[in-house]
Amino acid sequence: MSPRAINEDKKKDLKPWDVRPWPSVGDGDIEKLYAAVGRALSMWERSEYGLSYLFSTFCGAGTPIQARPAQNAYNAIRTFEGRTEMLAAASKTFFYGYGDLGTCCKRFKTIFSVAKALGPRRNEIAHGVVDAYISEPKTLRPQIIEAWALYPGPVNFKGRTLEYQPNYCYTSVEIDHYVQEFSKLRDPSIELAMDIVTEVKKQSASLNKSLKRPSQRMDR
Repeated sequence: MSPRAINEDKKKDLKPWDVRPWPSVGDGDIEKLYAAVGRALSMWERSEYGLSYLFSTFCGAGTPIQARPAQNAYNAIRTFEGRTEMLAAASKTFFYGYGDLGTCCKRFKTIFSVAKALGPRRNEIAHGVVDAYISEPKTLRPQIIEAWALYPGPVNFKGRTLEYQPNYCYTSVEIDHYVQEFSKLRDPSIELAMDIVTEVKKQSASLNKSLKRPSQRMDR
C-alpha cells in the first residue's frame, strides 16, 4: 500500500481536532505554506473574538458596547488555557443562576469542548517552523526532497522526541483543514451569545410579570 493510501486510511478514525497523519508529500511552493499559516492564525483570532463575546455575555453584557470591558479583561490573559478557565468559570456560574436556558447550555458545552480541543493545533501552527519536507521518520526512510512542511520549532522540546524527531508535520492541506475547523467556532459563539441575551430577557420579563400579580390584586 502506498504512503498516500495509508494516510487516507488513518484519517477515517480522526476527530476534526486531532493531529493529522504525516503527509505523503510536501508543498512544492513555500509561499503556499506560509499563506496557509497566515489564514489559520487569522481565522483563529476571529474565533477567539466569538469566545470573548460569549464571556462578556456571561458577565452580563447585552450589547457590543457593554461587552467591551469584559472582552478586554478576557483578552488580557496571555494564554488560551487561561482564557478557557475564565470562560468555564463564568459559564458555570451563569448557568447555575439562570438554568440551561433551553438549548443554550448544551450548545455552549459543545463550542467550549471543540475550542479546547483545537487550541493545541493553533499553537502548533503558531509556534511551528517551515523547513524542507521529510518523509515520516517512524515508518518511512527519511529523505529530504524539494518540498516544504511545517514542524515543531527547534526549541519546542514537547514537540520533538529525544532523537529530535518532530511529532507532527503539516503542509498547506493539513493547515487548511484546521482553518475550516477554526471557522466553525466564531459564528456559533456569537449566535449563542445573542440567543442567551434573548432568553435572559424573556426569563426576566416572565419573573417581573409574576411578581406584579400579587400587588395588583392587593390594590383592588
